[in-house]
Amino acid sequence: MVNIVICENDKNDQEFVKSKVVDILGNLNIEYEIKIYNSGESLIEAYKNDADIILMDIQMDGNC
Repeated sequence: MVNIVICENDKNDQEFVKSKVVDILGNLNIEYEIKIYNSGESLIEAYKNDADIILMDIQMDGNC
């Protein structure tokens, strides 16, 4: 099982990244779980150190 975090403030970009991850891992028959966060702050608050991969927008509003 691969645990993936997507941290992106734009809904369209969230869906784009998620669809690419689903396509790639689905084609490789890899089980996965995807969690999506809308901001760096929400990621930090909820993060449980359980992600194998974090895909994060590098230019978002906020303090993080």
